[in-house]
Amino acid sequence: MRPPGGIERRRGGLQRLPDPQKNRSAFADMGRLMEEAMRRYRDESVAGAYPPEENTFHMEAEEHEKFLALMAKTRKT
Repeated sequence: MRPPGGIERRRGGLQRLPDPQKNRSAFADMGRLMEEAMRRYRDESVAGAYPPEENTFHMEAEEHEKFLALMAKTRKT
């Protein structure tokens, strides 16, 4: 079972933080909302449902070859 709380980036990876003290002025649990959004993004991306075709841009094969050639030159320098 994961401990409750947010996520913090540290050397060596991400670590969960403990839940903050309850605050009567808190409007939303943003950590949990963001975690759910990232989970949905990952799941839809892995399933191939994201991004939808109407939001996707494709590169022509000739342009892709030019890009790869440029990247190969860049790596050599």
